[in-house]
Amino acid sequence: MRQFGLVVLMACGLGSGLAGCAPEPLTQADLAQMAHPSAQIRAQVEALTPAAMAELDPMEARILSEGRPLNAVETGYALKAGVHHPERVRVLAWQGRFPAPKDKALARVYKPGNALAITFGYGIAARQEDPYLIAHELVHVAQYERLGGREAFTREYLTQELVLGGYATPLEREAFKRGHRIAPVPAGATRRWIESLD
Repeated sequence: MRQFGLVVLMACGLGSGLAGCAPEPLTQADLAQMAHPSAQIRAQVEALTPAAMAELDPMEARILSEGRPLNAVETGYALKAGVHHPERVRVLAWQGRFPAPKDKALARVYKPGNALAITFGYGIAARQEDPYLIAHELVHVAQYERLGGREAFTREYLTQELVLGGYATPLEREAFKRGHRIAPVPAGATRRWIESLD
């Protein structure tokens, strides 16, 4: 089973050794699998969604109550990312690794420990408040809005992760590419990797 990286930007994505992480270009078969997932993938998504939502709800509530609003620059990033309600977004500085899910089935596919940031609805938990990282996560907030909320987004993200996994998913590719256009990362391996995404 592929690792489920729910709205996760892993250290691999911002590190210098990206060659092993670079996804292959999406094929028509990949797109068809995501548009019409197998019965097995659909069953996994149905089974994992309630557990994922049970993890998301308290985490988002914590971030929204303890996090700070976006500053003026970040609000500009949010608008460029397509966020309709940047005033709702909160960012919480996170200390240490993100906890593994309590649900054992979800924990087998969702391993957020190495994540630099995770987005839950309008809540962004970030171990580093780097401008590019915040821009990347704001693209995920825009995706939540566009797809119809957290549950719809979670189902789509789970489907993409189970079909393709990691950085290969269209949702992650969009966040990497659009985030880079909003708040460019420094020149080097990370930037070249992001620019190579289809």
